[in-house]
Amino acid sequence: MKILLVSTQDYIHHPIPSRHHYIFEDMATRHEVHVAHFHVSRCDARPTRLEVEEATQFSLQSPLLHYTFNAPYHFYRFNQLVRDGGFDVIVAANVLAGTAVIRAAKRYHVPVLFDLKDWFPDSAAAYFKTRFCRRS
Repeated sequence: MKILLVSTQDYIHHPIPSRHHYIFEDMATRHEVHVAHFHVSRCDARPTRLEVEEATQFSLQSPLLHYTFNAPYHFYRFNQLVRDGGFDVIVAANVLAGTAVIRAAKRYHVPVLFDLKDWFPDSAAAYFKTRFCRRS
């Protein structure tokens, strides 16, 4: 099976692996799994079995700014990936970029599983560096 994952975070550079890392790294031992890469985090890249698909035009560290300014590119890029990729299924877990990939999937008749992890994941805490937003 050929799968495209649009994760909630920068899959290869985020400092804290999400459950998607554990699920899809295992799935990649049996399936061809591609993952959209969002340049939001600045940590060292972690090794992956997944095929990384570039999905960033403007690399910004603020998730809000990153996904907002890259939204037009996401619509273009995901349309291109879904049209040419031959995916059997798409797993969309990112709200903003997920909208773009779902639209492309609908256009090319590829089934989508929308996986909304939660609205305030612990992994998002890595983006907040002010003393007012961090946990003590």
